[in-house]
Amino acid sequence: MDILRTQISENRTAVGIHVRRADFLLKKHHLRGLSVANVSYFYKAMDLMLEKYPNAFFVVASDDKKWAKTNLGSRADLVTPFTSPYYDLALLANCQHSIISSGSFSWWVGWLAKGTTIYYEDYPRNGSSLSEGLDRSDYYYKDWIPLGD
Repeated sequence: MDILRTQISENRTAVGIHVRRADFLLKKHHLRGLSVANVSYFYKAMDLMLEKYPNAFFVVASDDKKWAKTNLGSRADLVTPFTSPYYDLALLANCQHSIISSGSFSWWVGWLAKGTTIYYEDYPRNGSSLSEGLDRSDYYYKDWIPLGD
């Protein structure tokens, strides 16, 4: 967390990015409606954050660190080295703003950080059993920003 404190003390704006992939890539979960954000979503969300906060510092945590480093590493300032989701959650919760993907872990990242939150609007996938009867306004806060791929 020292690198985060250093960047914030240098007047940079910390934006935490949570990337959920691993088990959501399994066919059985995909069929239920669990969806995974493409890299284009993260790039668009990062660009939007940079418009709002030109001095943004991006911190990425993921259950698929290889994918995160390969796809986001060139645009992110830090991909967490932690092997524990508890440390990832603590780090992302201490960021000022959030870009979240799929799942409740991401939701908690956005809620705990309390700043601007951009969420993946295609979760759960429209037309799936998970989206039936779902009122997204009950799940996502009204001031959170929806964004697709």
